Amino acid sequence: MKYLQIANLALLALGLTLTVVVAVECLIYAIYLDADPMINRQLPELLGFTVVLGAFSFASFLAFAGHRAHWRARWVTQLLPLAGLVGSIATLVALRG
Repeated sequence: MKYLQIANLALLALGLTLTVVVAVECLIYAIYLDADPMINRQLPELLGFTVVLGAFSFASFLAFAGHRAHWRARWVTQLLPLAGLVGSIATLVALRG
């Protein structure tokens, strides 16, 4: 079961890295908010995507913590990162279209 913990930690690291990168991009957008009207329109979508990535990171943490602490519902928590990943992909598809 160590492989499952490693996979959960890898998903957590991926989620945290993406969240931090997109949060920094949000900060840059906020600094240059008055520079271009398009930035003003894109900032709420970018903030929403940051929240979705944060939720994915939190779901990955719950999966790792549940498995590590032998929670009774630890196998249910293993599905949470999958739901977060699907939500992230759906958000990206919606932003692109």
